Amino acid sequence: MKTLILGFLAIAMLFVATSCGNYVYRHTALRTPMLEKKNDINAQINVAGAGTEFYGAWSPINNLAFSVGYAVAADTSGGETRRHEDLEFCVIPYYADKILRLEMPMGYAMKNTNMPYGDYARMFFQPSVGASWDVFDIAFITRYTYIQYAYSPYKTDNRFEGGLMMRAGYKYVKVMLQFTISDGSRNSQMVDYWPFHIGFGLNFKFNTSDLSRNKPVN
Repeated sequence: MKTLILGFLAIAMLFVATSCGNYVYRHTALRTPMLEKKNDINAQINVAGAGTEFYGAWSPINNLAFSVGYAVAADTSGGETRRHEDLEFCVIPYYADKILRLEMPMGYAMKNTNMPYGDYARMFFQPSVGASWDVFDIAFITRYTYIQYAYSPYKTDNRFEGGLMMRAGYKYVKVMLQFTISDGSRNSQMVDYWPFHIGFGLNFKFNTSDLSRNKPVN
């Protein structure tokens, strides 16, 4: 496991080192909580195309969850430091049976920058199918995104992203690695970096009911 984690870290460092540039659209990780039941909570810390990402999802009832994601990045171009922030809100219908996990996140996000032309809003839906065990998770994910650029000459774009996500660890904490490809209908000169993306991070999952049951009785 130690060798696996060190290998993932090396890949992530290479990815971060090569991910620099002044692009408008920035790919966020295909966030997949893989929830199972009421009161499940999922939290993620990722490094992906949009920078450092923080994500949380909560299921107040069976088969429905809500999530919030935030990504932040900075790059230097022409002697200027440019900051990019992406804030995402999502509703997630899901189905779980034994190891099977089916999800359909649907959401809205806003990206803000300190550039005069870098802001946009995006709407998306993201079907996924996966399997979850105590020590390993795997999911195949697709995301369809409509982008409305704030700078009117850029107009709009439609993006398709497909990916494979894997996690390894034990129960509550797992190391996460994601491979993604992407394509769009127009404005390809504004898409971040390459059509192939790597994301890396940590995944935390627990159920609030389980935690309360494990409390010692006085």
